Amino acid sequence: YAMTWFGMALALIGVFVAYAMSQLRGPAEPDGGAA
Repeated sequence: YAMTWFGMALALIGVFVAYAMSQLRGPAEPDGGAA
């Protein structure tokens, strides 16, 4: 189960970072879905 929790943690962190970066870049800039 360790790998499952590790994967879940990475997924949550990835989503949080992507959201934070999109906010820092500016709400006016559209997010094309590219990482």
